[in-house]
Amino acid sequence: GFAGTLWLAPLAERQTHRRQPTKFQTGWRSTIWSSLALVIAMLTIVQKMTAPALAHCHIHRRRTCSLFFLYVALSTAMLIRPAPSGLAALPRSNSACECRPVLSACTPHSTFGDAANEMPCWLLARAAALGFHTPTPVQSSSVGPLLNGEDALILAQTGSGKTLAYLLPLLAALRPAASVQALVLLPSRELALQVGQVARRLAAGSPERLLVMALLDGSGARRQRRWIVAQPPQLIVGNVQQVDALLEARLLKLNSLQTLVIDEVDACVGESSTRDALDKLLASHLSLPSAGASRQTVFVSASLPQHKHFRRHCVQRRWCRSEPLLVDASAEARVPLQLHHSMAVCLPAKRLSALRALLRHNERSIDSAILFVKPSRPLQRMVEALAGILDESPPALLSEASSVGRRAEALRSFRDGTRRLLVSTPIGARGIDVP
Repeated sequence: GFAGTLWLAPLAERQTHRRQPTKFQTGWRSTIWSSLALVIAMLTIVQKMTAPALAHCHIHRRRTCSLFFLYVALSTAMLIRPAPSGLAALPRSNSACECRPVLSACTPHSTFGDAANEMPCWLLARAAALGFHTPTPVQSSSVGPLLNGEDALILAQTGSGKTLAYLLPLLAALRPAASVQALVLLPSRELALQVGQVARRLAAGSPERLLVMALLDGSGARRQRRWIVAQPPQLIVGNVQQVDALLEARLLKLNSLQTLVIDEVDACVGESSTRDALDKLLASHLSLPSAGASRQTVFVSASLPQHKHFRRHCVQRRWCRSEPLLVDASAEARVPLQLHHSMAVCLPAKRLSALRALLRHNERSIDSAILFVKPSRPLQRMVEALAGILDESPPALLSEASSVGRRAEALRSFRDGTRRLLVSTPIGARGIDVP
């Protein structure tokens, strides 16, 4: 009986991993099977102890036979359960799942000049001219593998330098041929515009002409379409929906694509409209062929839950040639050191009044501030209520519902210091570069 207990428990634990359950599910399933095995074992011992007194009792024999057949039935049911298939068949242990190494934050290059043998001299000089002298931990860990053409998943917090970590190797691989060789996808127009500006500033130092195009919603679609057909740029930076529209119109050719970067991938899959468009792109236009694939795929994110499952999923869906290398430079502290958390408890109807009081109390110490609100809140009424506290005019408003021109004006006025307060929906929480 006790031997049966020891045998059933690990077998049940192994079978419950069949569908990749959570830790809670695995625990209670295993507990149930182990408890059943223990009950059977204890009943068997009791029957053995009382057997001499009931040796000639028909009830004892029937109970013994019933326990025996119950034990056999449970054992057989567990043994004939169907074997897992597909993703469920993948092992759960870390040693078996990690088919490729995981790079943590390190400093293999103390300066960008240490990578001179791998990176063009003009790019190093241009990065230094723009003020990029010492690489951050995520840049030090990412530049080498990306220069070698490896697929990678880069995890690092906002403001750690992820954009430069993939732009430098990407620009180093570009050639002056008139074809789209690299594509960077981002979830929002503001992020795509920002990354495109950084890429143009870096590419301006090339001795050969490297063209960078930003495909953005509501920014001269006709002119961009004529440009793509007449003289395809080497690098395209755009938001997912606009790139998908050009691919559907068959105006964008990706036959020579060498590098695909999906920045803020967790935000891309978090929004339903962006997720559907990205899934369609990766499944059709950007899916790797079964053989002969040479494209490099890089995923970048500040936080990506279940990244092990995501890396396996990339191979299964043919988004990558092999399981992407994990470059984990995310800090243990989720809040930057220069920030501190505080909380004001108030009634729901008094939240706006409490916010006004906090801003007035700290008005002299605030150079600039961002107020994040839910899109469902009455944004315009909140903006009007906050007028005259930090600025005489109402604060700038950054929202998905605003027009492209108003969104650009809101960021411009906040960056140049015209307005010290920016009211933003979550659209401004993804890597917007502000002083």
